[in-house]
Amino acid sequence: MKDKLIFTVKQYGMPLQGRRVVVGFSGGSDSAALLSILNELADEWGLDLIAAHVNHGIRGAEADRDEVFVREFCEKRNIPLRVARFDVPGICAQTGESAEECGRRLRYGFFRSVDPDALIATAHNLDDCAETFFLNLARGTGLKGLCGIPPVRDNIIRPLIDCTKAEILEYCEKNNIPYVTDSTNLSSDYNRNRIRHGVLPVLSEINPAFFSCFSRTVSALKKDEATLEQLSDRYVGNARREQGFSVPELMKTPPTLLDRTLGVVLRELTGTAPESRHIRAVAGFLKEGGSENMNGGATVVSDGQLLFCRQRIPPHEKKETVFGELPEKAALPGRELHFLRLTREEYKKNLPKTKKIYKEVFYYFIDCDTIVYPVVIRNRNDGDRIRPPGRGVTKSFKQLCAEKRISAGERQSLAVVADANGVLLAEELGIDGRAAVTDGTREILQIMIRRGIENDGMY
Repeated sequence: MKDKLIFTVKQYGMPLQGRRVVVGFSGGSDSAALLSILNELADEWGLDLIAAHVNHGIRGAEADRDEVFVREFCEKRNIPLRVARFDVPGICAQTGESAEECGRRLRYGFFRSVDPDALIATAHNLDDCAETFFLNLARGTGLKGLCGIPPVRDNIIRPLIDCTKAEILEYCEKNNIPYVTDSTNLSSDYNRNRIRHGVLPVLSEINPAFFSCFSRTVSALKKDEATLEQLSDRYVGNARREQGFSVPELMKTPPTLLDRTLGVVLRELTGTAPESRHIRAVAGFLKEGGSENMNGGATVVSDGQLLFCRQRIPPHEKKETVFGELPEKAALPGRELHFLRLTREEYKKNLPKTKKIYKEVFYYFIDCDTIVYPVVIRNRNDGDRIRPPGRGVTKSFKQLCAEKRISAGERQSLAVVADANGVLLAEELGIDGRAAVTDGTREILQIMIRRGIENDGMY
């Protein structure tokens, strides 16, 4: 299975060499196998591994047992570990999310917070991919939903995506890799488990080579999806305008691609993924004109020439403060920003502490010598752009927010630190590449952003 992982990494171009990798580690067989193999390859590939474990506060003593196991597993292997605890049931009661949705959001948010520039490796396998395929099929989906779980998405990689659960369990047994079992995986209360224990075994009885055949089918679907996405992106690009999208250009899209193209357009306009009913509605009035209320409170409008977004969300209170030199503390509505200058030695000592990220706390580090005063602390402005480190491209906040699935309402309140040359960093979106800490950096500025603060943005 180790050879299979190595082949998967090469096949999908997972950029692991010389990288820091945050490995999602639940303590189960899948993540235990993944962490063990990557740890074996760490020296050869130049990996800087950090295990990340989330206690969701759902399974009580069993979840605490898992956390103890994870700590002991990593301690024995000298693997750095970060742990976060969340009250998922309590948060769900406030947000209305399902436990699965909420847990996933918090989990990936925590993984990103451990190191925003690191790769995130999760232990999804071929069985998980098949379960997702049938879940999406049952709910109704397009081609993309039938492609299952992507091997690579943004900075998230899944090196075990071509391995079956049976292969993983066999590998753990042969290599004496310990793991724990989540009792909720055995429950029939979850639709995914019903597919896992009811549907997939039947398909494997019909065809013992089911997973091999499924893998080939999904591979073919992914190729078709990639081709259609490239074609769709071409029509989106041709139609993109400063204030929206050209309707005459969108109307040139072949009918078989129009829904797909409009899905991309509506997500870019609103910052949230549209439902199929929204896409159908917009397609119906696109040429003649009309409007559609979208999720999140935005309204998409066509006047027959331009498709654009009109927000119905009350704007957050905007605040902007200019400083001739950096303060120790500043505020925006609902947020506090704390600034601390560090020498390189202090930075190295302080970094482990900053990795103990809590739910509403974010840390960023920039090179002090790159700051051109005055410094402005504010909310985001229309037209803000940032060049993420290592990506070689400048992107608008709108594009980055859409990529990170930050809603149109949430993005209005993001904290921004800028100088005379533009944005230095943006909350959740990261730092601009020009401000990145390098080997030649002498003095580092640590910026901590704390959310959930009751203030009026004054002090």
